Amino acid sequence: MSQVVQRLFGTQNLLTFPSHLPGMSYMLAVSMNGHEIHLGRRKDELIVKACAWNTILEHIPPGIFANEQEFDLPATLVDDCVHWLDLKTCIIEIRPIRSMWISKVGNWRLDIRSSQATTPKLTLVDPYSHAFKLVADIFAGFEYQRYITMYQPKSIGSRLTVELRRLELLFFVNRRGYLECSQLRAEIDPGKSP
Repeated sequence: MSQVVQRLFGTQNLLTFPSHLPGMSYMLAVSMNGHEIHLGRRKDELIVKACAWNTILEHIPPGIFANEQEFDLPATLVDDCVHWLDLKTCIIEIRPIRSMWISKVGNWRLDIRSSQATTPKLTLVDPYSHAFKLVADIFAGFEYQRYITMYQPKSIGSRLTVELRRLELLFFVNRRGYLECSQLRAEIDPGKSP
């Protein structure tokens, strides 16, 4: 069984019949939370499409977002997440694996045309940006870059935030321009790293 099928459907037996969707071979006999599921191949890769409410979503494997040296999304938006590309809007909705078949307003959305990931309240800082590199250097030796999530809240007056989820720490840029952590009740000395 392919890793994609196991990730999306677990070990359940999948009854299929021919797909009516162009370029797809099979359709599952059961729907997943109202999604009609189609399976096909592109070169040697398994393709999964979910159709619901006049929308066709294509599953994007998590390996697309990272390799051994680089990553396009932080681990918090890749690990334990499922990525669905809306073929009409070119927006990837990032859903937690536990609710992979449910679209939620608060989920992260990556617009592949603008290369910007947002929620209604947050904008992700690009891991290739200068700002991200500066913050990642501060935490070098403390946390791997891939596990650093940096975002800017959209509300006026909100401060740039850095999340180290594995360590359950949240930092924000305080009024003095330093990274401050409420959990540790401390700020990072700009001349030193943790």
